[in-house]
Amino acid sequence: MNGVGDIRTIAHSLMRSPSFSLGVVLTLALGIGAVAAAFSASKGVLLTPLPHEDGASIVYLRQTALGAGVENALFSVPEIQVYRENVKSFEGVAEFSAMRMTAQGLDRPRQMHVGIVTGNYEVSPRDPTVFISLPLVLLAIAVLSSYLPARRATRLAPAEALREE
Repeated sequence: MNGVGDIRTIAHSLMRSPSFSLGVVLTLALGIGAVAAAFSASKGVLLTPLPHEDGASIVYLRQTALGAGVENALFSVPEIQVYRENVKSFEGVAEFSAMRMTAQGLDRPRQMHVGIVTGNYEVSPRDPTVFISLPLVLLAIAVLSSYLPARRATRLAPAEALREE
């Protein structure tokens, strides 16, 4: 078959069973909507600027330890205190350190990538309801997209379903 013939066959099949067609369209719509919601939430949390009045004035300080071959070495606690006490050109100094830690007490120890932030960082979470509601919405969509076709399939007799094909 060619492309036009395939489209005609698909259109004819969808018109023969409008309830199935509606289920397909709704499943696609819910799936596309869920993906769009997930990307919107991740964009709002990960890609938008920090929620400061003058976010462009935030400075990232880093140091290298050439002897150790470290490009971006962490600051020690005394170094952070020296910056806080002696550098007057900054309104404040906060520290963020990304590192790996081992979580113990589970069935086996696990390595995790974590971020540690000092208490004066002053960045509040975006919207905690997003972190609660988004997984619940995605779970509801997954349950419905599995449950509704299964419920419809249980109403059909196997012989009747085979005859319809």
